[in-house]
Amino acid sequence: MNTYKTKRKEITQYLNKIIADEREDPFAKAILTLAADEGVTRIKTTDKAIDQAHKRKLLGNPPSSTDKYTIGDELIWELLLASLQNQDLIVVTGDGTYEDNLPLLAEEFHDKTNGRLLLVTDKLSDVDKELGQPINPKLIEVEKKEEEIARGMDWPVGSSYFPFRPFQKEFDHRIYQLIVSGSPGLLPGSESVIFGLPKKD
Repeated sequence: MNTYKTKRKEITQYLNKIIADEREDPFAKAILTLAADEGVTRIKTTDKAIDQAHKRKLLGNPPSSTDKYTIGDELIWELLLASLQNQDLIVVTGDGTYEDNLPLLAEEFHDKTNGRLLLVTDKLSDVDKELGQPINPKLIEVEKKEEEIARGMDWPVGSSYFPFRPFQKEFDHRIYQLIVSGSPGLLPGSESVIFGLPKKD
C-alpha cells in the first residue's frame, strides 16, 4: 500500500510540474523543438481561414467532429487547402474524421490545390512505406507496443488522449527525423503531423 501511495505521489508531482511549465513535458519539448527548426514550415492562422472553418462547421462538411463545438479540424483543413498549392499531402493523425472522410477530402484537396491527398494514417511507419523509405525496426516495435497498450486500456491507437506514452522518446525522435527530411507543416493547436510533399507526376 505504501508503494502505491509513493508512486501516486510521484506521478502527481510529475504531472503538476508539466502543468506548471510545458517545457518540462517531453512531448511539448519535442513540438517546441520542431517549431523552432528552420526546416519546418509553420502555417499561420488567418481570419479568412477561421471564417471558412466556421462555415465548414455550420455546413457539416468534413473534416468535422459532430460532438465538438470547436473548429480545430476544420481550421487545420482550411489552412492546408490555402497553403499547399501543387503539393501532395500525407496526414499523420489519430483523429478519425480525416480517415472516415478520405474520398471527400481527397477530391476537395485535388480540386483546390492541384495536389493529391496520398495518405491519412496514425502510423509514422506508413509514411516511410508511402515514400519508399526504409522503415526503422525500432519504430515498428514502438508502434506495436503502443497498440498493445492501447488495446489493454481501451484507448484508440494514435489518440491524442493516449495516456503516458511510455515510448514517446523514440516516437518523438522519429517524428523529428521525418519532419526535417519531409518539410512538413506544424499547425497551431494541432497534434497531427502534416507532410506537404513535392507533387508526384
